[in-house]
Amino acid sequence: MNMNSLSREGYVYKAVRFSIHDGPGIRTLFFFQGCPLNCLWCCNPESRPEAIQKFACQNRLLQWQRPVTIGELVDLATRDIVYYRYSGGGVTLTGGEVLLQDEFARELLYEVRKKGIHTAIETSGYSSPMALNRVLEHVDLVLLDIKHIDSEQHRLFTGVDNKLILNNAQEIHSRKIPIIIRIPLIPGYNDSEDILHMLGCFVRDKLPDVRRLCLLKYHNFALNKYREMNIEYPLESLPIPTDEQMMTACAILQEYVEHVQLGG
Repeated sequence: MNMNSLSREGYVYKAVRFSIHDGPGIRTLFFFQGCPLNCLWCCNPESRPEAIQKFACQNRLLQWQRPVTIGELVDLATRDIVYYRYSGGGVTLTGGEVLLQDEFARELLYEVRKKGIHTAIETSGYSSPMALNRVLEHVDLVLLDIKHIDSEQHRLFTGVDNKLILNNAQEIHSRKIPIIIRIPLIPGYNDSEDILHMLGCFVRDKLPDVRRLCLLKYHNFALNKYREMNIEYPLESLPIPTDEQMMTACAILQEYVEHVQLGG
């Protein structure tokens, strides 16, 4: 075991054990600080470094208010190795945005994988190709969020355009790493039939090996976080999608992707 690697510090603000989301089986999730996007519907505002500094007293939201070492995280992850093996689970790095701390994430994934643990990242895909490729060296599965297929609309709702994201999606695909596409369905923002058809065409034509797409129902569960942190939530009055809206979107995407599931 490389002790220099294990002592390396990074910024992870929370861990969740025994999760059945964000990858197959029972998993441990590590939530990374920082994100280059500013999505109107962000459900983890506590991942923002400035929020952590300002609201460090909110211990309910933050497990660590200091840098953590790879050794600490590996120790935590390996406590549940028997559950991973029984369920086909493992460790998922999420956020925030994992790729902002690419060197730290790469070494953490390497150490976890050495233990025989399945590794996954959940990412927006918005990073330099160099950072992406560093992290992909030790990844078994990528959960790739695509917020909007139209570049200008993506910029309007998240603060950045999607050209880099779509290019990186194709890079991941070219490396034959399994990808699950995840789409948060936001009423009035990315749920029109035209947009869903465009997205389906992109996956079919540019990512033909992708077999699974998860349609995530917009929710406002983070509203209390925003209130506690005294941050305005831009979509406070937005209704959640109806079951009918979700099924309609699911039916459209099933024209292009073999397996479309609600949730995940």
